[in-house]
Amino acid sequence: MFDLEPGTYRIINLARKKVLRVPNEDTNTITSWQVQDEPNQKWLIQRAGSGYEFKNCEHGKYLSVRDTQCNSQAYHGSPTTWKIIPQAPNGYLIQLEAIDRVLDLHDRGEV
Repeated sequence: MFDLEPGTYRIINLARKKVLRVPNEDTNTITSWQVQDEPNQKWLIQRAGSGYEFKNCEHGKYLSVRDTQCNSQAYHGSPTTWKIIPQAPNGYLIQLEAIDRVLDLHDRGEV
């Protein structure tokens, strides 16, 4: 099992070079944006059972999904447990712990 040191991280999409953020103008959504040194782009990642929770450093809410259907939108809400799965080269998948759904960008960079 992969073991990540708890701490503060940016979540960067390697293909688009964009970072996961909670926009200050709509704190109930999650989008991607160019990398900046802003607290709304930083996530406190901590252990939760056999997975991890992602808490936004600026707004204090958690990376969640509305439901577990394909193409469900990620949003900023209550704690959700995720698995972090190493992928070559130097990347990771972020997957819901209980079901095989992964975090992904689509459309105009929405998560």
